[in-house]
Amino acid sequence: MENFFDLSTIKLPEIKFYLYYDNDGNIIELLNYKKDSSNYIEVSEEFVTEFRESGKELHSYTLKIDDSPRVVKRLENAQIGQLFKILITDHSADFLICINNSRILFKIKNFDFYSNLAENFNHFFFIVDKNNLHFLKKTVTISHKDLEQGYEADYSFDINKEILLTRKYFESYGLVYE
Repeated sequence: MENFFDLSTIKLPEIKFYLYYDNDGNIIELLNYKKDSSNYIEVSEEFVTEFRESGKELHSYTLKIDDSPRVVKRLENAQIGQLFKILITDHSADFLICINNSRILFKIKNFDFYSNLAENFNHFFFIVDKNNLHFLKKTVTISHKDLEQGYEADYSFDINKEILLTRKYFESYGLVYE
């Protein structure tokens, strides 16, 4: 009598992975178990294998959830000569630029009254074409004192066609889309 078992009827459980992200879509961690709370989506083992074999850093990507979830390369603010290109969504940045349909609000998150910048010092923000940084669409000039309460500029900013440039005077800059 033979002691063989037919293993074709045995099915191993599927391994599930969970991609956790914050409210801005920044990827926090990838786990093979569910946590009690937090934002997450379930991803396949193939996704995890493909991502690990690619050698890419998971934290360099964000999660975009619209019609279907997808992982995209995170935009990062960048220095271009003497100007600083502001691209990232960061609610915790020192300097926030809030954009809605018809206005842009510029504000310092934690205004420092003892800043080494004089009250009449002017900050310049340049709205330029995304594909041609030499094509200037608007210049916004704001005194340092006016930033204390926040400064509003009337402008219909097109996030798909325009970007903001400035000189870097604060530790971090972030965009907030309302």
